[in-house]
Amino acid sequence: MFMLLKDNRVPTGPLIPINATIFHVDIRDYGFMPENFTIKKGEEIIWKNLGTGNHSVIFPEMNLSSGIMVVEAEYSVVFNYSGNFTYGCGLHPDKLGKITVD
Repeated sequence: MFMLLKDNRVPTGPLIPINATIFHVDIRDYGFMPENFTIKKGEEIIWKNLGTGNHSVIFPEMNLSSGIMVVEAEYSVVFNYSGNFTYGCGLHPDKLGKITVD
């Protein structure tokens, strides 16, 4: 994909990635890896269920849920707002994490 300038010229110089950074979180039977971390606005997190059973990703404050995630299932969220967001597994309430979006 190319970015065009106003006069339809293609810019020269070093390429700048258009896609934001993507972070990966493993869902294990004993919790999330990593549990707590900081990202920037516009960045994406992908959770993948690497456990032996079903899990989910929920954000209670935002009323957001992945639904039931079978083994190897993935769920992603792009964070467009700054703040602190607590998340957890809806099937295992003791598994919690926190995301800080700068």
